[in-house]
Amino acid sequence: MYERLLFNPISIDWIAIVILSPISILYGSIMYIRRVISAGRSYSIPIISVGNFSRLDGSGKTPFIISLASNLKSIIEIYDYI
Repeated sequence: MYERLLFNPISIDWIAIVILSPISILYGSIMYIRRVISAGRSYSIPIISVGNFSRLDGSGKTPFIISLASNLKSIIEIYDYI
């Protein structure tokens, strides 16, 4: 389907493109403004974000987070004693 839209669009595709393009430009502009406004944030604590390593389910994020949390917990406990 995507190949048809890129290389051989039919008339209904052009109608959708004409209708959706302004909406897409508006959405992109709003997201750009949102990103610029919120770019200067800083936090007093370290933040670790674990996203999708791959597009497939079952990539092992949960076991990784469990391992990371247990390792960080032991590091924090050691740091508290110093």
